[in-house]
Formats: sequence, C-alpha cells, structure tokens
Amino acid sequence: MKTTLIALTALMLAAPMAHAAESQQGMNSLSQLDGTKWNITAMPTAEALKKGESNFQDTMIFANSRLSLEKSEMSGFPASQYTTKLSKDRQTFSAVLKSPKEGTAQYDGWLNRDRDRISGTIAWTRANGEKITYTFDGNKSE
Repeated sequence: MKTTLIALTALMLAAPMAHAAESQQGMNSLSQLDGTKWNITAMPTAEALKKGESNFQDTMIFANSRLSLEKSEMSGFPASQYTTKLSKDRQTFSAVLKSPKEGTAQYDGWLNRDRDRISGTIAWTRANGEKITYTFDGNKSE
C-alpha cells in the first residue's frame, strides 16, 4: 500500500511537469512561423470565378508578429499583426489586413504537419461591400 501511495504521489508530481514541458514545446513551435516566407498561389472559389476573379501569386511574410504579402502591400494592404494557435497536428494563424481603398482581407491558414506547406482561405470584403473568397496553397521560400 505504501509503495502504491508513493507511486501515485510521484505520478501526480510528474504530470504537471510533463504538461509544462509540452506547453513550452508548443510555445517554441508557435514562434517557428515568425521569420518565414511562403510562395503562395491564391485560387478564387467558383462564385468568385463567376465574378471575374482569377488566380494570383504572392509572397506571404511572417516577421515581427506581423503578416504581410509583397504584392498585396503594393495594392494598399499594409502588414498586420497575426495570431496563431497550435492544435494537436497543425499550427493555424489568422490576420486581418485593411486597406482604406481596397477593403479588408481576412487570412486564415495552417501549416501542414511537416511545416513545409501552407494553406488557407482569404475572405476579401471590398470597400464597396462585395465579398470575394479565395483559397491558397504554397511552400516555404528558400
């Protein structure tokens, strides 16, 4: 009985330490997105295609807790802060880029398990209120 009690106590003490190590590992994984660049291709949904939208390519940059896209920035969408979460099998991120002339673009995406592919959606609400949706996919820039 005394051995069982000691084993249970040791187990109870070890569990919080293991959880703390997992949490620290998660924090380290979260910081891996910052400082990366991704070459993406954005593809309009079927509804957006009917409105005349087409594919475009851009470079997505995560730096200093901000998301920017090279071509989109030239079109009036400045860098914006992004948030990120780590789920059991992938890291997700979200950012809203706002342009006074072009509207608002909501980026929601994720990294694959190997962290070498990025995918997601872009929900663009133009300044006139029209909504356009794209999906995107890309790979890490070297």
